[in-house]
Amino acid sequence: MKKIKNGFTLIELLVVVAIIGILASVGIVSFQGYTKMAKNRVLVANWKTISKVIELELAAANNGLDSFIAEYDEDGNMVSEKMDGNTTCNNFAFSVQQHFSHFKNPYNLEWESVTVDTLAQSQHRKGQIQLVCYSHFASFGDGGGCPISSDACRLLLIAYKEDRGRWNTPDGKCDNTIVSTTGDGWQRNKREFVNDCYNQILVGGDQRESQAQAQSDCGWDSSIHGSWAVNQNSIRDEAGGKCSGSSGTPCS
Repeated sequence: MKKIKNGFTLIELLVVVAIIGILASVGIVSFQGYTKMAKNRVLVANWKTISKVIELELAAANNGLDSFIAEYDEDGNMVSEKMDGNTTCNNFAFSVQQHFSHFKNPYNLEWESVTVDTLAQSQHRKGQIQLVCYSHFASFGDGGGCPISSDACRLLLIAYKEDRGRWNTPDGKCDNTIVSTTGDGWQRNKREFVNDCYNQILVGGDQRESQAQAQSDCGWDSSIHGSWAVNQNSIRDEAGGKCSGSSGTPCS
């Protein structure tokens, strides 16, 4: 007896194609999710590594111990083969940037990740790690002239997991989110703050009650240490430059 071979009907073929399409889309979405997760993990791991090195270097300077990082100024010139306790916070930040210049932006490997600047969060790209002297809240660059041997020296380190950090508003997940800055706000007692858009950590001594108190505790002398507040209003091309475009939108 002959067997009758029946082919797929058009409807059945369309169903199969639809199923394959669904499976493919699920796979792509999952892969994209894993890729983003992996990039974020690299970024956060680099951020943690840099913060630990800063912590160790400040502790060494506080105790008169040798540094293992060469000192650079803001123009990228080597000042000394090793930093010492009289190195200013500003030079310290640029020295750390030079030391970690091999850390690449996981979202664009053509760029370095670490940037020393005093620009607002809204002007940073995802994958950038911003390093800035930070003696007082809302005053990026304040304390740039403080010697690192002083307990009053403080730095802020921010890793951007999304464009514009807490000003990333297209999906509303990080719309101007920040811990309270009064009383026991993060800038005084909470060293680390993490959300879906950025990680930040304060490294160094406690915030002083006033700028004058910080300057006194630092032993700051303008003739030796230069300006107290140091502004860096640009991001190097090597780190991708600043994020342009309207606040709340992806960087252009």
